[in-house]
Amino acid sequence: MLPALLFSLLATTTPIDDSAVIELVMVDRFADGSANADDVVPAHLRRFQGGDLKGLERRLPWLKDLGVSHVWLTPLHRQVPRLVGVGDAATAPYHGYWPEDFTAIDPHFGTLDDLHGLANAAATDGIGLIVDVVVNHTGYGARDPRHLVRGTCGDGDVQACLFGLPDLKTEDPRVRAAVVDDVVWWLGQAPFAGVRLDAFKHIDGDTARAITGAAHQARPGTLVIAERWGATIGDDAVIADVASGATDAAFDFALMGLARDFVTGRLRGLALGHHLEKRAVAAIGSPLMLTFLDNHDTETWTWAAGVDRAPLGAPLLLLTPGIPVLTWGVELARPGGPKDPENRTMMPWDVADAADDDSTHALHWWRRLVALRRSSPAAQHGTLSTTAASASATFPWIVFERRTDRERLVTAIAVGRPLVHCEPTRSDEIVVDEVRWPPGRAAVSHRAGATCLQVPADGAVVLRLQKRATIRP
Repeated sequence: MLPALLFSLLATTTPIDDSAVIELVMVDRFADGSANADDVVPAHLRRFQGGDLKGLERRLPWLKDLGVSHVWLTPLHRQVPRLVGVGDAATAPYHGYWPEDFTAIDPHFGTLDDLHGLANAAATDGIGLIVDVVVNHTGYGARDPRHLVRGTCGDGDVQACLFGLPDLKTEDPRVRAAVVDDVVWWLGQAPFAGVRLDAFKHIDGDTARAITGAAHQARPGTLVIAERWGATIGDDAVIADVASGATDAAFDFALMGLARDFVTGRLRGLALGHHLEKRAVAAIGSPLMLTFLDNHDTETWTWAAGVDRAPLGAPLLLLTPGIPVLTWGVELARPGGPKDPENRTMMPWDVADAADDDSTHALHWWRRLVALRRSSPAAQHGTLSTTAASASATFPWIVFERRTDRERLVTAIAVGRPLVHCEPTRSDEIVVDEVRWPPGRAAVSHRAGATCLQVPADGAVVLRLQKRATIRP
């Protein structure tokens, strides 16, 4: 295996830009590839489940088929070697957010050689990696040989001890330097395209700027992404963070709620359209924002939306502004639950393997839309407008489009009742792709002078149209 430094010089990095589609993978909950430690307890969601870097490497072909450009890995730091809590409710640090050693990989996840093997395989498949780093705290009861933890918790985001975790005193220049060195160490281990800063609101601005500057110097082109809880597209705090050099991008928390309320009948189509248009305007000239339907800290999308309506989230995530992040298993309707640990169930590989051979499974709908997102300039940065929408939330529906000067995407989504949307056929356009859900029920028809999208209840249709002059023979 190549030494880490030589490896970092030879490997290529896939940049994160408007065409990116990211898959969030909680390493312990994705795929098991190596012999398990003694404390792995299958089906006990508060304990390790056995997922590791080798398992992820073996499943890279599946992620490549899904079409994602990047994989975001939850933290790999060596964790506190103990359960936290009492009895059956005691929790292992399977998630990676309770570190004790910031420059070592937890053996549950693998070794540095395993990380190098994953990075090599990912680079071969054209998939970039994003590393998640903890910069605000240590794990409960962690050893502190460098004396980095503050003695007394204080008030405010920076001085408070988040969830009672030992807080790193990042405003202390000595502690700040140690935290920066830890992040740079990870960037030396693999050609990471991005770094996610966990609990960004809880570190001081000088530390954030020091981390981001050092990351750019250590690996030019690295995108530093802030988890600023509650931020949204157009957020003044995020704009200020990026302008000051504290981060390059941030996560958007608003789309998740809009999508959930729409597909569950709590938000009118007109209201959704208003919010989508407002977000699209705010996105112009704004920092990169990463959108999602759920993540490892929220209720799972399928649990919130219901199995039948879960596929309707795909066009809202993939065809609206922001860099979309798919949480492991959302494309398979992984049920999950409302909170930790029920929202962090294992990737259902039995469902995935069966879905590959089932053309009616929603997995194929997700794959088609991921491909559309990655290939379509309109999906990536086109102007968004609402064509038509329901005034009632009881059976909400919406038709919206994204447009560039050369192509147009028309998306129709119907919740609870069917929808037929017709618009005049344009002589200068031709339909180059149709993506329909569910297959066999949704349809596109052409009538005298009109193109009609026939959308069944809890269904969707997406049309890609291009100017005739841009179509190559």
